[in-house]
Amino acid sequence: MKIRATYLLLATLLGCFANYVLVFETNLYQQAEGDILKFPNSKVDDEPSAVSIEPRSRFLFGSSNQNYELTWTQQDLAVWKRDDQTVVFSAKEKEEGVYQGVTDCGCQIQVQPLSFVGSYLSYSRFAGCDCKVQAHPSADFEFNVVDVSQPERTVVLTEFFSETDLFEALIRDKLVRKTLGKANSKKSPTNLQDLLKILSVTEDECDYQFDQEMLSHFGFYGVENGQVLVRIGLEPACELSRGQLTQIGLRLPLPKKLRSDLQKAEAGQNGFLMREIKYRYKNTVTVFSFGDMSL
Repeated sequence: MKIRATYLLLATLLGCFANYVLVFETNLYQQAEGDILKFPNSKVDDEPSAVSIEPRSRFLFGSSNQNYELTWTQQDLAVWKRDDQTVVFSAKEKEEGVYQGVTDCGCQIQVQPLSFVGSYLSYSRFAGCDCKVQAHPSADFEFNVVDVSQPERTVVLTEFFSETDLFEALIRDKLVRKTLGKANSKKSPTNLQDLLKILSVTEDECDYQFDQEMLSHFGFYGVENGQVLVRIGLEPACELSRGQLTQIGLRLPLPKKLRSDLQKAEAGQNGFLMREIKYRYKNTVTVFSFGDMSL
């Protein structure tokens, strides 16, 4: 562990003096309500090739808590257990499982960590592909959440907050109220399920859509006055806005399940929140390329 700690320290110092080769021309952290994230354009001088930190893998950021260590490099975004150093999540390995063997498309995946609280890692993911059989390139932009203690399961905000708290927080959001004003519902929603149902049938918007799955696409932004600030990423509702992402911001009570972890992450003791990444790394992503990039 002393050797690893020394190496991480040296890598951090080197990273401070190195210029970024990854340029993310999209600001993920503008004003929350109704923000639209445009198609990202990244440049990279070599392809990622390993999960572990290698001498040629530029170290970007590292964090740890009681049970896990996270390392973000030019090569990967990975989390491993502190006790036995077992890798429990690797963004590169996850994408390889999807795109390995692709030959008739050129695909580029861009990832950036958003928050790391307890065992919950949130990160942004952009996937763009240009294929021979497609009339135009595809583009998907989303916030993903992984419970690194059980990476395959879906994480939902209702695990941490009551439906009543979520309903009240969503109703206060300007974009939600704007969408409700366009809805043809004969009655106002009184609970979370009614609200999501009404929001999901609004069809005159292209840049964003509301649905049940949106509660699984979020990041923890910050802690203020006994509340946690949460950002939810809304994907576009039509092909014309592909590659965009709209954020809404919620203020919620600190959940008992994550109260201590959130407070420590806010203090910079264990883990981190979106606010920290905003100021330190908003223009940086890790890029994975698959298939034929000459298409």
